[in-house]
Amino acid sequence: MPGLYKLYTQICLIYSVPDTSSHGNIITTLTNGLDRLAKGFPRLTGQVFNEGAVDGNTGVFKISPLDKIQLAVKDLQYDHSAPTIDGLRQAKYPFTMLDENVIAPCTTANFIKGGLMLTLVAQHNVMDMTGQDFIVNMLSKACHNKSFTSEEIATGNIDRSNIIPLLDDSYELDPELDRQLMKPLTSAVTLPRDNLRLQNLPGPILKFQRET
Repeated sequence: MPGLYKLYTQICLIYSVPDTSSHGNIITTLTNGLDRLAKGFPRLTGQVFNEGAVDGNTGVFKISPLDKIQLAVKDLQYDHSAPTIDGLRQAKYPFTMLDENVIAPCTTANFIKGGLMLTLVAQHNVMDMTGQDFIVNMLSKACHNKSFTSEEIATGNIDRSNIIPLLDDSYELDPELDRQLMKPLTSAVTLPRDNLRLQNLPGPILKFQRET
């Protein structure tokens, strides 16, 4: 899916944090949680890059491993352009108050006045929104120092390179697929124009009617 190479999906979780003295503990919890998450699902530490792309060839998208999951921390409490937790709550959390260029260039803990906006960002070639939801739940477990189950580890680390087998030249279409395939037109069908008149119907619908 080369068109998704630069597409990232962003999930912003907003929490009320009235006590600013807890910011240090929050950062420690997130950092430790991300480290546990990386140990359970190592590919999450990586960065997506393209290899071998030339004219006529999209190349191959790969994950280059890094040491750890990167976490950026921003203090926006005194930034007048940043929202506050009270302002977000009163406005019912509209997207227009969330500038992705500020809060989401990467996975970021944004401290705002009265709260925290935790933005989790994923490259869309690596996972869809369902997969990202799974990872968010795993991060929650990691931040609470809970162990991942064997099923969660297996699901999150499954080898996707051969999960859907490709068809070779010997494959023959099953008859059940006949109705799903579009047949090529053998010849164009042209209606005579001399005995057709255009009839206006109520609304934007037009109907051709043959004259008798």
